[in-house]
Amino acid sequence: MNKNNSLEVIKDCTTYIKNHLQDTLTAESLASRYGYSLYHFCHIFKICCDMSPGKYIRLLRLEKAKKDILSGMSITQAGFDNGFETSSGFSKAFRKEYGISAREYLKQNKESEVLIMLHVEIKALRSQTALGYEIPGEYDSDYSKSGAYWNHINFKEYPAYPEGIHDYGEVGLWTHPDHISGELHYFFGFLTDSTEIP
Repeated sequence: MNKNNSLEVIKDCTTYIKNHLQDTLTAESLASRYGYSLYHFCHIFKICCDMSPGKYIRLLRLEKAKKDILSGMSITQAGFDNGFETSSGFSKAFRKEYGISAREYLKQNKESEVLIMLHVEIKALRSQTALGYEIPGEYDSDYSKSGAYWNHINFKEYPAYPEGIHDYGEVGLWTHPDHISGELHYFFGFLTDSTEIP
């Protein structure tokens, strides 16, 4: 057996598999495509890839299906689009390989996305001046609507916006104006370097 030639054949074969995951792929059809007997093809494939052709195909299909599921494709469609003939066959293969169902996998990754979005950082910032509006912290208020920072309101349209003051960006934050009662207020406005605040 020419080792270098076998490596080239298997390299070409794995590329072919990656580009034809939706097709019917079997060790028999691949062996025939490259002019080998089934036994000889499986033997050199396992030497080069450390797994059988069938397992290699299944793993690639499952990995592609995982990406499709996370991109928003339905679990059933992801299975069909990646060469699994039945949804039950896909479910069984997924659980056998990863130890959880495709639905559980999707749920876990969605929860991870939320945790990433809610990552909190505590930083010490320099003292800054802001000009804007403050509203009482009423618990039944819809701050997504009343807070200008979240509603993309243009502060320059507000009468109190002074001409000529440089705007360094909008801010929305909770404040404790009353340290005795502990009452919260919501402030929204813009940062400025001006010392002439009305």
